[in-house]
Amino acid sequence: MSKKITKFGLIVFTMSLLTSCATMMGVKAPVEMRSMEKIVEIPDNSKDELYIKANSWFVETFNSAESVIEFQDKEAGKIMGKYIFSYAEGVYTYNVKQTVDIAIKDNKVKVTISNPMFKATSGMGETYTNTSYRALETQKGIDRARTEWNTLINSLVEYLKTDSDW
Repeated sequence: MSKKITKFGLIVFTMSLLTSCATMMGVKAPVEMRSMEKIVEIPDNSKDELYIKANSWFVETFNSAESVIEFQDKEAGKIMGKYIFSYAEGVYTYNVKQTVDIAIKDNKVKVTISNPMFKATSGMGETYTNTSYRALETQKGIDRARTEWNTLINSLVEYLKTDSDW
C-alpha cells in the first residue's frame, strides 16, 4: 500500500513539475507578438508637458532596483527604460524584463514595449541567484507578458490624461 502511495505521490509531483515548467517552454509565439506598440492622442498637451508627465510616470511606476530609466532626452521627446515584472506559475516564480520606449510629440505619445527576457527566480522552495535572462519566445510566456504590457500602457495613458494643475 505504501509503495502505491509513494508511486502516486511521485507521479503527482512529476506532473506538477512538468506543468509548471511548461510556462516558458512550448510553442513559439510569432515574432510580431513579441513586442507591442501603441500610439495615443492626448489633446491639448504640448510635447514638454507630455514629456514631464511621462518622466514622472516612469519614476513612479519603475520602482524596483532592476526597473530603470536608461535614456532620456527632452529635446528629442524620448524616454527609454527597462521594466521588470514578476509572476508565479505553478511552483516557480519568474521575472520578465523588457524595454519600454516612449516617443513624445505635441498631443501624441507612442509607446513601444519590446525585447522580453525572462529568468526563473525561485521554485520548489529554492531561490535561484545565478540564473540569467534569456529570450522569452513561447506563446504562453508572451501571452502573459502582453497582458502585463496592456496594463502598463493603460497606466501610462491614464497618467498622461490627468490634469497636472494642483
